[in-house]
This record gives sequence, structure tokens and C-alpha cells, in this order.
Amino acid sequence: MHYLLYKHLTGATYSGSIEKDMTIQEFTPKPFRLFADWEKQKDLATFIFRTYISILTFGKTRLFCIIDNNGRVRHSAYVIPKNIKYSFLKKGEYSIGPCNTPESYRGQGLYPYMLNYITSRDNRSSYYVFIREDNQASRRGAEKAGFVMCYDKIKDTKVLKIFKLVK
Repeated sequence: MHYLLYKHLTGATYSGSIEKDMTIQEFTPKPFRLFADWEKQKDLATFIFRTYISILTFGKTRLFCIIDNNGRVRHSAYVIPKNIKYSFLKKGEYSIGPCNTPESYRGQGLYPYMLNYITSRDNRSSYYVFIREDNQASRRGAEKAGFVMCYDKIKDTKVLKIFKLVK
């Protein structure tokens, strides 16, 4: 499967908003504390991914979630620094993703809002998103948040999902 690489344009912003009953929670998964207190769902796939990524990044991965007042996660996004999985990134560059919006909450502008929230926190860093080439909705959301396609062939390995630039 191929991915497209999008880079955030410094200074670009998204003017969307979230509902008043929603907040953004931030959490740093660590090998012995993989789930935040506010998380209700704790599945094996998430456990495996967070263990893997927290070890690769020495506990520097951040998780951001948009949560409504009923405790439901409406959108989630990881911010991952350079590591072996994204070896072509430079120091001070970050990958945003994987991102997830449950199907019942899609189309509300949560993805571009979260991308804008993350990138506006630190304008000294560079941010990238990897998007499957067939995912038109994510491509449009990233573009709304000020991301532009900068590389059109990224491939992941079958083992450990390490991303490589395809020439």
C-alpha cells in the first residue's frame, strides 16, 4: 500500500471549531502506563501499538483526544517524533498519526481542527501526516489544516510498519 506525505505550511491555520461540550485531552503513553485514566476502551491492538511506539520513541509520543462531556472519544491523534519507524524525518520533525475519527463523528471538521491544534502549539517544529492515497476525506482534511503534499510515494514495510520514501 502506498501513502502520500503531507507537510504543514508554517503559519497556515484552520478556522473551524469544536462544540462547546468537547475538550482536548493530552496523554504520554509510557511502557508501564499505556492508557490514560479517562480512556474507557483498552483493547489489545492499542496496547501493542502503544508499547511498540513508546519504546521506539523513548516515551516521547503524545496522544491527543477530542472528548465530549459524556467521555466519548470523538477523535484521536498521535504525535510521534523521529525514530526508526520514520527514519527520514529530521530532529524536530514530527509525524501526526495514526489519527482516528469514529464513523459516527466524521464530517464535523474534527480532523483538521486537531491538526491545527497540534501544529499551532509549536511553530518551530515541522509536522507531517501520512495519508493512504485512496483516503480522499483525510487528504481534504489535511489540506484544510494547511498541509500540502510534499512526497507522493511512501511505502511501509510488512514487518513493524517502517515507512520508506519510494524513489
